[in-house]
Amino acid sequence: MRTSTFRPKRLFLITLLLTIAIPGALAQRVDSPNVEHLNGAGILPTESPLPFSDAVRVGDMVFLSGMIGVVPGTLELVSGGTAAEARQALENIEVVLQAHGLTRRDVVKCTVMMEDIAEWGAFNAIYASFFTAPYPARSAFGTDGLALGARLEVECVAATPQRHNTLPEPAPSSPVYTILDITVHDDARYQRYREAVAPIIAAHGGRYVVRSGAARFDPDPNAAVISPEGDWHPDRIIVLEFPSRAALEGFVASPEYQAVAPLRAASATTRSVVVNGYADDH
Repeated sequence: MRTSTFRPKRLFLITLLLTIAIPGALAQRVDSPNVEHLNGAGILPTESPLPFSDAVRVGDMVFLSGMIGVVPGTLELVSGGTAAEARQALENIEVVLQAHGLTRRDVVKCTVMMEDIAEWGAFNAIYASFFTAPYPARSAFGTDGLALGARLEVECVAATPQRHNTLPEPAPSSPVYTILDITVHDDARYQRYREAVAPIIAAHGGRYVVRSGAARFDPDPNAAVISPEGDWHPDRIIVLEFPSRAALEGFVASPEYQAVAPLRAASATTRSVVVNGYADDH
């Protein structure tokens, strides 16, 4: 069984590809989103911390904990029944949203839990005055008991407002690049895959820009290809250029590629990232 390591030279090469080989490109990474636990809105009492956060941000989404109609800073429900608790719960939600740079307009989904679903009308009247069209998506159901004896609980999900990108959107004809980090497990099968896929790539306007960690059977395809990193090892970096995203998608969806893709899957492990090319107007 052959093992390999991600050598410093390979790390340097990936950095080089992203910062020099494709100038002005914006990488669309496929990785785990950042997770941030949000607290400090002041709704829940701080002297007796409860075992949950006000909200959790996961990438661009913010998931709020369920909110009941408590007086801010306490665990005491407001008096006045369903309508009063509904109004307080929604006001508490707005405080949490604002504490973390959001507004009620950023809410995309609400889940409503009612102690007595027969009181839905009283709740809905308050809810409809809090949100405005277009309304968030919503689910609702009756329960058999809520925390602190509350009449209702509301749980919301919000989306972080999109910030303006400093880079322009790529034109439909802008080139795209696929950077592939490949670990080969079966030399013979991978060689057959490479021989079979090369004309399919070319048929869709694709070409090799960079090929490193070259296999023993690899000829140098053109002068732009980086020379092999010394002795053979099963790790490879490949960059493919396609004239447009549509061309790349057409290649991946083509019956010819789909016919040879299982050979790649059986012979190598591949991690990839797609990079959009941008024209330089300066």
